[in-house]
Amino acid sequence: MPYSNGSPRRTFSFSFFCLIALAGLLAACGDEAATATPSGNSGPATGPTIAQAATPGANSSSASPTPQTTTPAATAAPAAPSTTTIATTAAAGLATPGQTRLSTAPAVITKASGEKINMTVELARTAQEQETGLMGRQSVPDETGMLFVFPQSGRIAFWMKDTPLALSIAFITQDGKIIDIQDMESFSLDTHSPNQDYLYALEVAKGYFARKGIKPGDTFTFQS
Repeated sequence: MPYSNGSPRRTFSFSFFCLIALAGLLAACGDEAATATPSGNSGPATGPTIAQAATPGANSSSASPTPQTTTPAATAAPAAPSTTTIATTAAAGLATPGQTRLSTAPAVITKASGEKINMTVELARTAQEQETGLMGRQSVPDETGMLFVFPQSGRIAFWMKDTPLALSIAFITQDGKIIDIQDMESFSLDTHSPNQDYLYALEVAKGYFARKGIKPGDTFTFQS
C-alpha cells in the first residue's frame, strides 16, 4: 500500500542509518562488557605464599625457619683418653713410706766355729708391725735387721711387696737354731718359707749372712 507523505527513497535511507547506528551501539556495549575487570573471588590469587616466597640467604624472610645442621655421631671427634694414672709402687720401683723404727733389742749369732756376731734388731711383734715389716725402708745397715716374733711356731710365708731393698731372711726355731736362709728380691711377689716350723724370722740386707759366713745350724739369741 503506498504512503502518501514523503518519497520512498528518503525513508529507506533513514531506516538504514538507524540500523547502522544501533549495530555500532551494540558493538560498543559488547566490547565494554568483554573488557570489564572481574571482582571479588572470581579469579585465582596471583601472590605467592610465604613458603613459596622464602628464599635462603641474606634476603630470606624472618618467618622462614633456619635449617639446623646436626653432625652425625659417627663423625664426632673421639673423646680424649683418660690420663688418670693408678700408682703402682712395685711397677714404678718407688718405696712406700716405711714404718717408724720399732723397739730394738741386742742379739747374738753364734757360728759353728764359736765366733759370735753381735747385732741390734728391731722387734716386730704385732700383726700390723709384721705385715708392714721393712716395706718402704731405704736401707738396712749391717749388724742390724728386723726380727719377727710370732706367737707360736708355724710356716708363715714372706714376700717382698712394696719393699725396695733386696733382703736375706733366716728362719729360726724356738730353741734358737737357724734352719734355713733364703735371699729375696726387691718388690717380688714370690713367697718364701722353710720346709719345717719356725718361731722367729730375721730379715737383713741381702748377702749379709753370706758375707759373715752365717749358715743353717748356727744359733741365734736375743734379749726380749
